[in-house]
Formats: sequence, structure tokens, C-alpha cells
Amino acid sequence: MDLLEKCLLLLKAGKVNRIYELCHEVGQPWRAATWDGDAPHGFVVVSGMDAVGVGGGEGKEGEMDVKEDGNQSVLVGNPQRSLWKRNLWEMSQNLHSLIHQQQQQQQQNGKQFLQQQDKDANRDDQGKSVVCSGSIVYEAAISAILSNNSKIAFQNPLLSKDWMDSLWVFYHGLQARFREIVYHEHNNLKRDKESPIKLTNMHPFDGTEYQQEEKEQLECTSELSRVEEGIFLSCLAGRSGMKSFGDWDKGITAFLMGMNEAQKYIANSIRFLVDAANQKKQHESYDSFLRFILHLVLFFESLCVDDDDDDAVASRFYSSAIAPQRNDLIMAYLQQLMKRKPLWEFYNLYASILPDELLITACTDFWSTLVYDEKDRRMMLKSAREYFGQGTDLVILRNVVRASFAPMEEYSDPLLAAAWLGQPSACERYDEELENMITHDDIRKMHSIRWMCIHHEHYADAIVCTNMLLRSFLLEFCLSNETPQNDEFDDWTNSPVIYTAKVFQARFLPQNIVQVAYQSAADSEHGLTQDEVDDYVSEYQALVQFLDAHSAYETWKECISDASPNVAFSHDSRFEDNTVESDVATKVQIMNY
Repeated sequence: MDLLEKCLLLLKAGKVNRIYELCHEVGQPWRAATWDGDAPHGFVVVSGMDAVGVGGGEGKEGEMDVKEDGNQSVLVGNPQRSLWKRNLWEMSQNLHSLIHQQQQQQQQNGKQFLQQQDKDANRDDQGKSVVCSGSIVYEAAISAILSNNSKIAFQNPLLSKDWMDSLWVFYHGLQARFREIVYHEHNNLKRDKESPIKLTNMHPFDGTEYQQEEKEQLECTSELSRVEEGIFLSCLAGRSGMKSFGDWDKGITAFLMGMNEAQKYIANSIRFLVDAANQKKQHESYDSFLRFILHLVLFFESLCVDDDDDDAVASRFYSSAIAPQRNDLIMAYLQQLMKRKPLWEFYNLYASILPDELLITACTDFWSTLVYDEKDRRMMLKSAREYFGQGTDLVILRNVVRASFAPMEEYSDPLLAAAWLGQPSACERYDEELENMITHDDIRKMHSIRWMCIHHEHYADAIVCTNMLLRSFLLEFCLSNETPQNDEFDDWTNSPVIYTAKVFQARFLPQNIVQVAYQSAADSEHGLTQDEVDDYVSEYQALVQFLDAHSAYETWKECISDASPNVAFSHDSRFEDNTVESDVATKVQIMNY
């Protein structure tokens, strides 16, 4: 049975010659002799030594004719092809009847071959039991296909389980009937040829004596020719349960039925997928169906790139049905890619086919909310510079970093935050208490600057965003700082916000950011001008000097505290007015240290 199963698979794959070779290899050449009879009979012209072995053995007189140019006409094919076809047809009928008898006998005797198997077997259980019982069902399927007995093939359990097999039987039968019509017309021309041999009731050519068999074959297959393709496909779709999510199989049926059905299928599928994405009602098969329809749309779009009169119908359909929802479909697919990290490397590829405005919006949202690892950032930026237009990556990075500066309350990953902070440098003042007071959201903001520290041409913009973040830290400190009491004097030491600003400047920024920023301004065509870089660098250096001065003050205060009594600053209520006495009293208080 393994041989017959392989032969059936090869037959459906169109590798008929391989079937004959396989039968000889396993020692069953009689099967090859039984099945090998469909080759049309006639002469073929071959040249020189190529004629050796073409005839397949000794032939009759006149089977090889040498022409003046050295070529030879060799007789090939089966002269009794029509007789072989009818005999194989009858064989398929008999085998099918035998299968039917076995099924009835099994039901009468109570012998169900699948009784101990799956209890939820479908209506094809009887056919499967016959398959398990022997090879007769394979013999019946192969003989029905070779003899073009499509009606019997449709009823064969092996060919009726899958709708694609039924579809293949249908089109194979139509093609085989067309060949029979052509073969019959050729033989009619041979029969009508004037020849004195006809007077003796003899046929002038081998194979033309089976006119009756040819007519019988055409009559038996005439029923298939009267079946309309659209009706057959519709019935097949209804019978085979081709109504799964997204109408996968119905899509194949639509393309087989013609352009109108295919256009209707694409339009309905796009509308369905876009609505599902907007309403967030997605079936488990949504991802794969969305991917299929998107690539189908992109393929259809590639056919309508050139304005060709021959494609006027396709272009009109694309403009009216596909183009209005094309970008929404791509955005829906990008949303699915965002959810699957192994597919992130393809995100920029699909985003590149969007208009620039949507491209920048989509990448900004994705990069700023989900891409945090340095490896992923470099991958995204590399593919963006490969697929996007020149300078687009810088526009996206500006938006990403600025979007990252916005508060994100739901962000809370202490382990990742601690890893991002890294280790303090040797020249950095480290305070464990203040270190633990740095918020996770501030760490995320600081870490976003790394987007602009990957390529040197982005360093100038990195300084711009650095100034924005440092200013926000200082302003936050000023706004949150409470008014000191009468007996307190706030010198801005031990401030978590200022400490955060110092950590940002020391651990997250390259040491050569100023020098590289000047160089990138001179080389970049899409970045800042030299004057703009001068202004932003001056602001950055001023902010850094302020932080350095504050660090120096803290160091001085620690030294004073270690060398003198720990006397707190106090306010003398006797000198509340801004007078000379007030200044003297303040100086005296300072001298107490």
C-alpha cells in the first residue's frame, strides 16, 4: 500500500513518469504497463542518434522514416490508446463497486474498522476504514484519474476528504476532456483522408480503428463539460466547510472564479481586518490572515504601478477599493509586529512603504514605548537608515527622545532601571541614599538619550535634548522646593533631583559629546547649523558648570563639617530688616563654623 500511496501523490503532483520508474524499482512493472497507455499515437521528428531507443523496440514497416536533412520520424505513443482508456474506465467502475460492496458488507456484519479510534470521527469514517483495510481504494483512485472518470474520482474517499483534491479532480478532468476532443479530431482527419485502402474497409493509420471507443469516452465525460465552473466552485465551497475565519479557502475560490470575485474578496477582507484592528476584536487566526491579505494587497499594488491601458480595470479597482484603506491595513500589521519581539527586525521594512508622515508617527510610537535595550535600538536604527529616506531617522529620533521625556506612570521595572544606571565613575560623588531615590521614570528619560549617541552625526541633537532634560530637572527642583523655616537655611545639598542631573551628565553622556557635536554640525546636511550648535553647546557647558560648582560646594561643605562642630545655620530674629546689622549678624553666624 505504501507504493500505491506514493503513486497517488506523484500523480497529483503531475510526475507520471516517476510513477512508472518507481513501479520498476520495486519489482512491479506490471503496474507501469497497466497505467502507461495515455501517450497519443503518432510520429515525432528527431535528429541523428537521438532516434535510438525512441521507438521503444521493434516496430512495423514505416515506423522510422529518414529525411533528406538526416532527421528521422519516429513512431511514438499507444496506437490503442482509446481502447486502453475505455478498459481503464471500466476498471475504475468495477473497483468503485467493489468498495461500495465492502462498505455495505461491513455495515451488515457490524465490522467497523474505526471503532477503536477517534470517537469524534467525521462523516468520512467509512472511507477511512476502507483505506486502512487495503489498497483497493488507491487502485480505484488512480484508475479513475487516469481514465478521466471524474464522477467516480469525486466519490473516492481519498479524493473527497480535501476540497483541494476535489478541485484538482475537476480541473484535471476538464483538461483531459479537452485532450480527448483534440485527439478525436486528429483521428477524424486521418479517417477522412482519401486512400485506396479505405475501399477494403481497412484503416490507413494505426489507432483510427477505435472510433466507437473515442465517442464513448467523449459521451461519458460530457457531463463534466456541462458543469459551469462558478457553480461547481460555489457548491464545493459550501460542501467543504470553506467558511473558516477570514474565508481563507473562499479567497482561493474567488480567484479561481474570476477578477470580479477576487476584487470583491480583497475589498471585503481589507474592510474586515481594519475594523477588527480598530475595535480590537481579533480572532486567534487574525495575525496570519492579516499577513496574507497585506502581502496580497502589496502584490496587487505592484501590478498597478505603471499606468498601462491594459491594466485600466485593475488600476481603477486599486484606486477605489484598496488605496483608501491601504495605510490602515499596514498600520494594523505594524501593531501586530510590535507585539512579537522576534519580528521587530521587519518593522521598519513594512513601515517604509507608508507615507512619511505616518512612517514617522508609527516609528516614534513604537521606538519610544517598547524599544529600550541597546541591542534593539541599534538594530532599529540600522534598518531605518537602510529603508528610510536620508535624514528621516534623525527626525524620528528627535520625536522619540522628546516623547520619552513625557511621564510614564505605568513604567516600573526596578531591575532594568538599576541595570541602566550602571556603576559610578571614579571621579563621581556617590551617595547610596540619593541613588535609591532616583525614580524609574527619570532613569527611562535619561536612558532615551542613548538613541542619539549611536551615530556621531546625531550628537548635536543629543546636546539639544540633554539641555532640555537638565533644565527640566532643575525646574522640577525649584518648583518642588519648599520655603525654608526661620531656623533653616537651604543650600540645595542632598537634593535627589540635582543628584539625578549629575548622574545623567556623568553616566549617560559620552565624554567627547561637545567635540563630536561640532564636527557633526559641519558634516551633516540634515542636522543643526554651526551657529545653532554654538548656542546649544554654550548652554550645555553652563549647565555642566553649575552642576560642577554644586559638587564642589558639597565637597567643601563635607570638609568643613569634618573639621568644625556641626552647627546648623540659624536665623536671628533681631535682624529681620535688610540692614547693615543684618549683614554683620549673618557674617558672624558664618564665622561660627
